[in-house]
Amino acid sequence: MEQKNLILAIVLSVGILIGFQILVGEQVAPPPPEVAQTTEQAPGGTVPPQATTDAPGTGPNIPAPGGQPAIAVTPGQSRAQTISQVERVRIESPTLRGSLSLRGARIDDLTLTQYRETIEPGSDEIVLLSPQGTENPYFADFGWTATGLESPLPDANTLWQANGRVLTPEQPLTLSWDNGAGLLFEIVYEIDNNYVFTITQRVTNSSEAAVTLLPYGLISRTGTPDILGFYILHEGLLGVFDETLKEVDYSDLRDDGPETQETTGGWLGITDKYWLVALIPDQE
Repeated sequence: MEQKNLILAIVLSVGILIGFQILVGEQVAPPPPEVAQTTEQAPGGTVPPQATTDAPGTGPNIPAPGGQPAIAVTPGQSRAQTISQVERVRIESPTLRGSLSLRGARIDDLTLTQYRETIEPGSDEIVLLSPQGTENPYFADFGWTATGLESPLPDANTLWQANGRVLTPEQPLTLSWDNGAGLLFEIVYEIDNNYVFTITQRVTNSSEAAVTLLPYGLISRTGTPDILGFYILHEGLLGVFDETLKEVDYSDLRDDGPETQETTGGWLGITDKYWLVALIPDQE
């Protein structure tokens, strides 16, 4: 009798699991794509040891992602047409394909080559990031802020110079921009065979004055994506601050407004049902 009860329990458990999969979907999430950030101290100046994780445009001198690149946007134009309007460097790895915009130094064109929209043969590959001017802008970029600095800083309209035409796991890429006032800004991009970018920001100061700069990393997403809305599944903002996980739903963000967190170490990002884009700063 006990053996029969055990078999019955196993059958019921399997039935529940199968029914749950049918209810919430049939796909399995891959390891989440991440964007990692590191910073280097600028010669001749200082870089503060840590930055706040204020929402874009709400913290001290943190620029809003709306410093929109100066590109012509035609209503109804395709994503490919928008991408083609800006000079770019290709991104190629075993798991990712896309490009990096030289205007604004944004990672704003990424496709997951090993995952598709549905299980049907020939289904479209997953588009993860898209540039400003598309229907659902979603991108990452990196820059600097400063207080009391009269010379210009790079922004969303800055046209960077690249030392190559393609970023691969075997070939890092360096973007550079001279502000004409003694500061040379550089961003070094590396990518591994999976989903991780490593970003190194550095500044060379050849002027006679000491300069204090604060590097930042930004993930920007405009609009609310299609969400499942299932109660056991978080979709929206999330992060680990002082070793504590915090999750913010899109509805909470609309109702309560911007969220501000301060932390040493940790990470933050935006997640869908399957796909996560995260920033992981220097843990010190």
